[in-house]
Amino acid sequence: PMLRRVWQEAGLPAWVSEYQFALPRKWAMDFAWPDQKVYLEINGGLFTGGRHTNGKALINEYEKISTASAMGWRVILCQPDDILTDRLMTLILSALAIAVTAAETKLERMP
Repeated sequence: PMLRRVWQEAGLPAWVSEYQFALPRKWAMDFAWPDQKVYLEINGGLFTGGRHTNGKALINEYEKISTASAMGWRVILCQPDDILTDRLMTLILSALAIAVTAAETKLERMP
C-alpha cells in the first residue's frame, strides 16, 4: 500500500508486478511497464547473504537481465532501500519518457 501510494504520487503510471517474459522460461520482472518496455529489478539480500550474493543465482539473474535487454527492455536495477527514493523515481520516469519519445519518433518516421 505505501509503495503504491508513493509511486502514484511521484507520477508513475500503472505497473505490472511479477511480469512474466521470455516464455516458456518462468522468469518474472519485479515491476514492469510493458507498453514502454521498462523493467525494475530489486536485488535484495545483498548484505545478508541472500539470493543475489550466491554465485549460481547471480549467474541466472545475469542471464535473465541480459535476455530482457536483448529483447529491447530498459532495465533498472536497485536494492530495497532505493524503492521509495526520489532518485529511483527519477530513473523510472526518465526511462519511461525515453521509451515514449522513441516510440513517437518511430511513428513519425513511418510513411
